[in-house]
Amino acid sequence: MTTKIIDIDVEFDDIHFDENDIKRTTRISKMALTKKGSKGPKHTPESKKRISESGKGIKKPARTKQVKAIVSEKLTGRKRTKEECKAISEGLKGHTVSEERRKNISTGLTGVMKGVPKRTTKCPHCGKIGGIAPMKRFHFDNCKQK
Repeated sequence: MTTKIIDIDVEFDDIHFDENDIKRTTRISKMALTKKGSKGPKHTPESKKRISESGKGIKKPARTKQVKAIVSEKLTGRKRTKEECKAISEGLKGHTVSEERRKNISTGLTGVMKGVPKRTTKCPHCGKIGGIAPMKRFHFDNCKQK
């Protein structure tokens, strides 16, 4: 790749450059002219292949319980950003769950709440028995028979 250097006639009467300034200015102007910026060197196809081959066959070690506990502790209570939520949503679009998986989920959740007694209370005005939250909302001080 060839780069063209543009000569500009400008008078520098009161400006004094030392050697480092000239080197830095030259480097910056070359980057600006080639429009490469600071992206770094381009890899050749041979070097790309060599980099690819060097990473193949290397397996990551399994996470230990200690590492899992540390990761869990760090991520607990963390709020996801809107970008993260959107990326997760896009990744799951079109994802279907097999019938076998649905059955396993169903059997795993069956009976989870069974056997747990529901906390109930009785309205002193009308005698109705019900769950605590709806009774507080519609009875006690708000009961129609008060």
